[in-house]
Amino acid sequence: MHDAITLPREIGEGKEREVETLFADAWRKLVLIRLRRGALLTDHTAKYPITIHAVLGTGVLNVNGRVYPLSPGTIVPVEAHVVHNVQARPELALVVTFFRQADAGAVETGQHRDGGRGPSFEDTVSLIRARRPSTERVTRATDVLPARYAPRCHRGTA
Repeated sequence: MHDAITLPREIGEGKEREVETLFADAWRKLVLIRLRRGALLTDHTAKYPITIHAVLGTGVLNVNGRVYPLSPGTIVPVEAHVVHNVQARPELALVVTFFRQADAGAVETGQHRDGGRGPSFEDTVSLIRARRPSTERVTRATDVLPARYAPRCHRGTA
């Protein structure tokens, strides 16, 4: 269990652009971005699918030419590798959630990018084996994990 995250109630004074990681683990990352004085985050892409959630102020999000007005409570999902930009009008605070896939090594060893520990691959296999008939063989992550958690290169393979 993780501590609760409290979002700011005002944008406040500071640099034109400020980025703060609120939470990160092997599967997701939440980032607070504060934009002031009409700041523009120029065209860029994300390696992972994201959601952009406006929490304070107003602005505009441009996703591949489609314009979304941003105000508190607006959430826009953006697929991985899609070009987008954001401009404050005049100031804006966003929470961006990155939905990432854990490293294969992290799943196998229980070590995660942020240094945390989860169940090891061996423990997960042991638990699944205990719940399966002894005639079923478990040898790969794809044998024990639902497809959405299996590495992309192994999805749909026998």
